[in-house]
Amino acid sequence: MEKKSLFSGSWYIIEDVNEAVAEALTDGVDPLRSDCYTINGQPGDFAPCSIESTYRWQVEYGKTYLLRLVNAVMNTELYFAIAEHTLTVVGIDGSYVKPIVTDYIMICPGQTMDVLLTSNQSLGRYYMAARQYDSGGGNEDFDKTNVTAILEKLYKPY
Repeated sequence: MEKKSLFSGSWYIIEDVNEAVAEALTDGVDPLRSDCYTINGQPGDFAPCSIESTYRWQVEYGKTYLLRLVNAVMNTELYFAIAEHTLTVVGIDGSYVKPIVTDYIMICPGQTMDVLLTSNQSLGRYYMAARQYDSGGGNEDFDKTNVTAILEKLYKPY
């Protein structure tokens, strides 16, 4: 079984993120929110800076892949899904779990998940997307963008 890792990350448009975090800790407030999120270093094709460099993953039709998801985002849970695909969670933080079949997952900061993905949909391109979870009720100061990557399904003769 082929393995693939996807890393989600935070993108800030400030000079020194460490200084901002230290200041928030000193003041006892929440750290600043990111300007956007990334999948394998790219914000995706909804962000003008990433249209040409959106992360793409090519898979073969009919194969099953072990996908390792890593949430390296600071202080934010993310929902993650792949359009028109189900995910089977088989591991969380390095421990096996009873398989959980779902359309999407929520992954916490610093958490890893091992997910089986079967490439069983029609040939084509499918969005992989993540979005911030926020229960702040009325808090307008959060990143409302979706980070995207593209799953490209190819046919490879055997």
